[in-house]
Amino acid sequence: LTININRQSSSFKHTVRYAWGNKSGTIASNVDTSTTWTIPLDFANAIPNSTSGTGTIYVDTYSGSTKTGTQSTTLTASVPTSVVPTINTKTVEETVAGLNTQFGAYVQNKSKIKATMTASGTYGSTIKSYKITANGETFNAESGTTSELKTSGTNRVNFEVTDSRGRQATSYID
Repeated sequence: LTININRQSSSFKHTVRYAWGNKSGTIASNVDTSTTWTIPLDFANAIPNSTSGTGTIYVDTYSGSTKTGTQSTTLTASVPTSVVPTINTKTVEETVAGLNTQFGAYVQNKSKIKATMTASGTYGSTIKSYKITANGETFNAESGTTSELKTSGTNRVNFEVTDSRGRQATSYID
Protein backbone atom coordinates (compact mmCIF):
# COMPACT_ATOMS: atom_id res chain seq x y z
CA LEU A 1 0.00 0.00 0.00
CA THR A 2 1.03 3.62 -0.48
CA ILE A 3 0.78 6.02 2.44
CA ASN A 4 0.46 9.63 1.29
CA ILE A 5 1.14 12.55 3.60
CA ASN A 6 -0.11 16.10 3.10
CA ARG A 7 2.54 17.98 5.02
CA GLN A 8 2.11 21.61 6.03
CA SER A 9 5.74 22.59 5.46
CA SER A 10 8.36 21.26 3.06
CA SER A 11 10.81 21.11 5.95
CA PHE A 12 8.70 18.62 7.93
CA LYS A 13 9.72 14.96 8.07
CA HIS A 14 7.60 12.03 9.20
CA THR A 15 7.87 8.68 10.89
CA VAL A 16 5.20 6.22 9.78
CA ARG A 17 4.21 3.46 12.23
CA TYR A 18 1.66 0.65 12.42
CA ALA A 19 -0.31 -1.19 15.09
CA TRP A 20 -1.94 -4.51 14.22
CA GLY A 21 -3.20 -6.91 16.87
CA ASN A 22 -0.35 -7.25 19.35
CA LYS A 23 2.22 -6.07 16.78
CA SER A 24 3.54 -2.57 16.34
CA GLY A 25 6.51 -1.11 14.59
CA THR A 26 7.99 1.51 12.31
CA ILE A 27 7.24 1.37 8.59
CA ALA A 28 9.59 4.20 7.56
CA SER A 29 11.42 7.18 9.01
CA ASN A 30 12.47 10.52 7.56
CA VAL A 31 9.56 10.41 5.09
CA ASP A 32 8.69 13.48 3.01
CA THR A 33 5.26 13.01 1.35
CA SER A 34 4.76 9.26 0.79
CA THR A 35 6.05 5.79 1.47
CA THR A 36 5.08 2.30 0.42
CA TRP A 37 4.65 -0.75 2.60
CA THR A 38 3.90 -4.41 2.01
CA ILE A 39 1.86 -5.82 4.88
CA PRO A 40 3.60 -8.95 6.18
CA LEU A 41 1.67 -12.15 5.59
CA ASP A 42 2.10 -13.23 9.20
CA PHE A 43 -0.29 -10.42 10.19
CA ALA A 44 -2.96 -13.02 9.32
CA ASN A 45 -2.07 -14.78 12.59
CA ALA A 46 -3.92 -12.01 14.43
CA ILE A 47 -7.20 -12.78 12.63
CA PRO A 48 -7.53 -16.60 12.71
CA ASN A 49 -11.32 -16.52 12.39
CA SER A 50 -11.71 -13.85 9.72
CA THR A 51 -10.54 -13.04 6.22
CA SER A 52 -9.97 -9.36 7.06
CA GLY A 53 -8.99 -7.22 9.99
CA THR A 54 -8.20 -3.68 11.02
CA GLY A 55 -5.18 -1.90 12.40
CA THR A 56 -3.90 1.64 12.65
CA ILE A 57 -1.35 3.66 10.70
CA TYR A 58 0.27 6.51 12.62
CA VAL A 59 2.18 9.43 11.12
CA ASP A 60 4.43 11.34 13.54
CA THR A 61 5.44 14.76 12.20
CA TYR A 62 8.82 16.30 13.07
CA SER A 63 10.19 19.78 12.63
CA GLY A 64 13.88 19.08 13.00
CA SER A 65 14.12 16.84 16.05
CA THR A 66 10.90 18.17 17.63
CA LYS A 67 7.78 16.06 17.32
CA THR A 68 4.93 18.41 16.43
CA GLY A 69 2.03 15.96 16.27
CA THR A 70 0.61 12.59 15.31
CA GLN A 71 -2.18 11.70 12.91
CA SER A 72 -3.70 8.25 12.52
CA THR A 73 -5.96 6.37 10.16
CA THR A 74 -7.55 2.95 10.16
CA LEU A 75 -6.02 0.25 8.01
CA THR A 76 -8.23 -2.59 6.75
CA ALA A 77 -6.41 -5.55 5.25
CA SER A 78 -7.55 -8.89 3.84
CA VAL A 79 -5.94 -12.30 4.04
CA PRO A 80 -4.95 -13.28 0.48
CA THR A 81 -7.19 -15.90 -1.12
CA SER A 82 -4.10 -18.08 -1.53
CA VAL A 83 -4.02 -18.62 2.25
CA VAL A 84 -5.99 -21.83 2.69
CA PRO A 85 -5.74 -24.81 5.04
CA THR A 86 -3.43 -27.68 4.20
CA ILE A 87 -4.33 -31.34 3.76
CA ASN A 88 -1.16 -32.93 5.13
CA THR A 89 -1.82 -36.63 4.57
CA LYS A 90 -4.49 -38.76 2.94
CA THR A 91 -4.67 -42.54 2.81
CA VAL A 92 -6.99 -45.23 1.52
CA GLU A 93 -6.75 -48.83 2.70
CA GLU A 94 -8.62 -52.11 2.41
CA THR A 95 -10.40 -53.14 5.62
CA VAL A 96 -11.61 -56.61 4.61
CA ALA A 97 -8.95 -59.04 5.80
CA GLY A 98 -7.26 -61.10 3.09
CA LEU A 99 -8.76 -59.40 0.00
CA ASN A 100 -5.74 -57.25 -0.77
CA THR A 101 -3.37 -60.23 -0.38
CA GLN A 102 -5.57 -62.49 -2.51
CA PHE A 103 -6.41 -60.10 -5.35
CA GLY A 104 -3.89 -57.24 -5.09
CA ALA A 105 -6.70 -54.80 -5.79
CA TYR A 106 -10.04 -53.63 -4.49
CA VAL A 107 -12.96 -55.90 -5.37
CA GLN A 108 -16.43 -54.68 -6.32
CA ASN A 109 -19.15 -55.81 -3.87
CA LYS A 110 -16.49 -57.14 -1.46
CA SER A 111 -13.93 -54.45 -0.52
CA LYS A 112 -14.58 -51.87 2.13
CA ILE A 113 -12.12 -49.02 2.21
CA LYS A 114 -11.06 -46.80 5.05
CA ALA A 115 -10.12 -43.25 4.03
CA THR A 116 -8.18 -41.06 6.46
CA MET A 117 -6.71 -37.58 6.35
CA THR A 118 -4.87 -35.08 8.49
CA ALA A 119 -4.98 -31.33 7.97
CA SER A 120 -3.83 -28.10 9.53
CA GLY A 121 -4.78 -24.46 9.43
CA THR A 122 -2.55 -21.74 8.03
CA TYR A 123 -1.46 -18.47 9.63
CA GLY A 124 -3.39 -18.99 12.84
CA SER A 125 -6.53 -20.65 11.47
CA THR A 126 -7.78 -23.96 12.81
CA ILE A 127 -9.61 -26.80 11.09
CA LYS A 128 -13.35 -26.58 11.71
CA SER A 129 -14.65 -29.40 9.53
CA TYR A 130 -13.54 -32.46 7.58
CA LYS A 131 -15.36 -34.15 4.73
CA ILE A 132 -14.53 -37.39 2.95
CA THR A 133 -16.63 -38.64 0.04
CA ALA A 134 -16.12 -42.21 -1.15
CA ASN A 135 -18.29 -44.91 -2.71
CA GLY A 136 -21.21 -42.47 -2.81
CA GLU A 137 -20.97 -42.01 0.96
CA THR A 138 -20.03 -38.89 2.92
CA PHE A 139 -18.12 -38.85 6.20
CA ASN A 140 -17.91 -35.57 8.10
CA ALA A 141 -14.82 -36.67 9.98
CA GLU A 142 -11.09 -37.23 9.59
CA SER A 143 -11.73 -40.84 8.60
CA GLY A 144 -14.50 -43.11 7.46
CA THR A 145 -15.03 -46.68 6.29
CA THR A 146 -17.28 -47.38 3.33
CA SER A 147 -19.74 -50.16 2.77
CA GLU A 148 -18.85 -52.67 0.00
CA LEU A 149 -17.61 -50.94 -3.15
CA LYS A 150 -20.53 -50.38 -5.51
CA THR A 151 -18.68 -49.86 -8.79
CA SER A 152 -15.75 -51.32 -10.65
CA GLY A 153 -12.94 -49.38 -12.29
CA THR A 154 -11.58 -46.14 -10.89
CA ASN A 155 -13.22 -44.97 -7.69
CA ARG A 156 -12.33 -41.47 -6.53
CA VAL A 157 -12.06 -40.59 -2.86
CA ASN A 158 -12.47 -36.85 -2.24
CA PHE A 159 -11.02 -35.06 0.79
CA GLU A 160 -12.10 -31.58 1.91
CA VAL A 161 -11.36 -29.41 4.92
CA THR A 162 -12.69 -26.03 5.99
CA ASP A 163 -10.81 -23.76 8.38
CA SER A 164 -11.90 -21.13 10.88
CA ARG A 165 -11.78 -18.46 8.15
CA GLY A 166 -14.22 -20.46 6.02
CA ARG A 167 -11.44 -21.25 3.53
CA GLN A 168 -11.37 -24.70 1.96
CA ALA A 169 -8.78 -27.11 0.62
CA THR A 170 -9.58 -30.18 -1.46
CA SER A 171 -7.68 -33.20 -2.71
CA TYR A 172 -8.41 -36.72 -3.91
CA ILE A 173 -7.10 -40.23 -4.47
CA ASP A 174 -8.24 -42.34 -7.43
